[in-house]
Amino acid sequence: MTPESEHRGLRHVKLEDDTVWPLDIDGGVAWKLRYSPEALTRADMLLAASILNVWSQVTSPDEPIDPTIKQIRSIRRRMKAARAR
Repeated sequence: MTPESEHRGLRHVKLEDDTVWPLDIDGGVAWKLRYSPEALTRADMLLAASILNVWSQVTSPDEPIDPTIKQIRSIRRRMKAARAR
């Protein structure tokens, strides 16, 4: 998992299947959600909704259908194990 690019405050990660996922929000949309919701754009809301949707799939105990979610869960488990060492 390596950062692929930085664009408008978003960092992305490119997975083995060539899909690109947001890695971090760096204060942009997250800050607006917390402190200035009236400043949210439609694009901000769609980004937040898609991140929440993926997060709920990644953290769900149910078996994922999407192979990309399986890969993200695997990466998350490896990162968690590495931090525990």
